[in-house]
Amino acid sequence: MTARKKAKPLPGAITTQKRNDGTGWSWRWLSNKGNVHFHPGPFPTTTAARAAARKWVRDKVLREAPGDDE
Repeated sequence: MTARKKAKPLPGAITTQKRNDGTGWSWRWLSNKGNVHFHPGPFPTTTAARAAARKWVRDKVLREAPGDDE
């Protein structure tokens, strides 16, 4: 059996919480600048919610700025 790759560390902190209506999980990301980003989901598990948050941070925040190829 092969070991899973560990997720790369991201800036800030990701937290998950159970939705009030009980249909799944949501995620919240607190950036190093103090900005809060929230997605209500629903995601079926905390693992799925954390994975979606990591993907969002990688895609939206950590991508390189356009026109910055010097």
